[in-house]
Amino acid sequence: MDIGKINNILKQEIEEMPWTYKYWDREGTLEFRNTGRHLAEDEIDELFENLLDKLKKDRFEILLEGKVGVKLEKDTYWLCSVNRDGSCGEKDRKLDRTELKDIFVESLYRIDSGQLPSNIIAVKADEIVDIYSESMAVDKFLHITIIKGPSITLRGDGGVQLRS
Repeated sequence: MDIGKINNILKQEIEEMPWTYKYWDREGTLEFRNTGRHLAEDEIDELFENLLDKLKKDRFEILLEGKVGVKLEKDTYWLCSVNRDGSCGEKDRKLDRTELKDIFVESLYRIDSGQLPSNIIAVKADEIVDIYSESMAVDKFLHITIIKGPSITLRGDGGVQLRS
């Protein structure tokens, strides 16, 4: 299946699901990763409280892998860049708790989020034979058929199934 056709299908079908994808041109690989779109408000609040606890303990936490982190310094939250070694880089700006939560929630929807236990699936684009969705009363599924390998089903709850 050609990458243009794959992109068109995914843009339509994956939008309503707690999944995101990225095409890595150099490797010809599609990477699928679950996001926090399916989380209820109380689950997001719990994850946010966990982040605050980690900050009290470790003083720095990565929000977007390799890009953005937050540092706690003298009861002040700072948005900062992330150095190559994963440490806090340059402090960008002060954040109040509301701004921090907004940035945190936004980070849950990104492919490079460092805050969710993730299901990550990588597939060679030229091995994809078919992509189709199936909607049921309570859930939506996106099925990806591969030439040599398992069939992949991305579930509407962020889960994944592999079938041979």
